[in-house]
Amino acid sequence: MPFIQVHLLAGRSKEQFEDLAKGITEVVVKVLGVAPESVWIEFIEMPKDRFSISGVLYENLKK
Repeated sequence: MPFIQVHLLAGRSKEQFEDLAKGITEVVVKVLGVAPESVWIEFIEMPKDRFSISGVLYENLKK
């Protein structure tokens, strides 16, 4: 049973999560040859003030 964790910055819509889950599931089914119901996906949303790149908080990179 594949268990996949996807870390994303917060701010995605429910529809985006649904589309991403469908796409990931389709690829895993095709590549690994498993049943769709055996694919588990956990989405982990990271607040933009709790993630950094090169020592700078993400929320400050765009400013």
